[in-house]
Amino acid sequence: MYQVCVHNKCKIPQEGLDMIRYHSFYAWHKDGQYSHFMSKEDEEKLKWIKLFSKYDLYTKNDDIPNVKDLKSYYQTLIEKYFPINILQW
Repeated sequence: MYQVCVHNKCKIPQEGLDMIRYHSFYAWHKDGQYSHFMSKEDEEKLKWIKLFSKYDLYTKNDDIPNVKDLKSYYQTLIEKYFPINILQW
């Protein structure tokens, strides 16, 4: 998804793009591995990714959402952050 966002020139801030890019890299943000490769910039990224991970995993709900109720909310976000109507994959 990170590559799709970058390729389509999305307007998500860099911190958000970093969260998308690294949220599944559990060895780094959960287990503390690879820290010897980190730069100062990576330390800042890690703060954001750890913050996001609290909301990303295990926050799913068994209730089926009402798509009609959610569509306008998500459509607004799509229009705000993705300037082109059709994404290139």
